[in-house]
Amino acid sequence: MSSQIAISKFMTDLAMHFPKKHESPGAEKAWLQSMVATLRGYSDDVLREAAQHIIDKRKDRFFPLPSELKDACDAAQRIQENITRAKTIPALRKPMSEDQWDARTAFANDLVPGPLGRQAASDEPCWVLRLRDFIVEHQRMPDAREIERLKREAREFDVINAECIRGWFIDGGGNRVAWDQAKMCAAWGAKVLDKREKLRAEVLGK
Repeated sequence: MSSQIAISKFMTDLAMHFPKKHESPGAEKAWLQSMVATLRGYSDDVLREAAQHIIDKRKDRFFPLPSELKDACDAAQRIQENITRAKTIPALRKPMSEDQWDARTAFANDLVPGPLGRQAASDEPCWVLRLRDFIVEHQRMPDAREIERLKREAREFDVINAECIRGWFIDGGGNRVAWDQAKMCAAWGAKVLDKREKLRAEVLGK
């Protein structure tokens, strides 16, 4: 949740570039309270990123409408979520010692070529890499509920990766939003796709 200080700075930064006149001090106070209510759900980092985006991109000299502020904050939040997800992709991290990782991976590689692994490799989207990651972490096959989660995570990865490759996404207001970190996230995604396709080929014998 955002702090009062972060919201105040957000409003002050925008007011420097897009002045807002009020009929009375009471009207200004009510307006500020309304803006606080609109923005309090966003983190300090999201507010900072959204303010800079508005300052850099907005062509109108008048203060943005609340809906524009929310669109900018939603876009900034979506970007941060994409970056966070990309950095925590299990295939790109090793949360254990090298020996542990090798032993667990060898165990997973013995299990993955079975019926469930062939299904995971054949499905679209392919979730065989998520299956192997799960076995590496838990040293067992997933149950039915966990299988559905792995499939969902594979779908989410494909959506996020497509946005990274494209370099933009559509925000809640229907606007195309580009983000500077997309190329970096796309590079991470390419590594995951390469591992996934190699594993798919191995499991299916191609």
